[in-house]
Amino acid sequence: IKKHNMELNSIKSNEAYKALLIEIEGAKANKSVLEDEILDLMEKIDQESVKVKQRENDLKAKESEIQTKISKIEEESKRIQVEIEKLQAEREEFAKKIPDELLGRYNYIREGRDGIAVVGLDGDICEGCSTVLRPQTINDICKGKDFVICDNCSRIIYKKNGT
Repeated sequence: IKKHNMELNSIKSNEAYKALLIEIEGAKANKSVLEDEILDLMEKIDQESVKVKQRENDLKAKESEIQTKISKIEEESKRIQVEIEKLQAEREEFAKKIPDELLGRYNYIREGRDGIAVVGLDGDICEGCSTVLRPQTINDICKGKDFVICDNCSRIIYKKNGT
């Protein structure tokens, strides 16, 4: 536009002058359109900036919420670990009172059966494997004189109260 305005003074024909004026007006119109597009883009940038800030705030809130949950879980984990250590100490004290032969047999069964070595008798069914036991096995359990081992799962079976 500035270049064309400077050229206006040097033009000698009327048609060239009019053509240059039309070019200047077209350039001004293009400038106006570009300025409008720039303003629209700046408005969109502002709107998106607001959205970004809002999402950052939401993210910070969620992060703090998650951090709080993590802290609670860690506290619960520590509490449970202390409880486990306490129960293991109690188990070790109790295990000292059991004869080594019986304790060894118990530990052998427990290791082979996912930590469950002793199960109850439910009517005539072993609670470890849900197998119906032989009548003689049930009688031996009811007598309670010796360990009775399930023929199917090899766990120690005991008579529950009321059975």
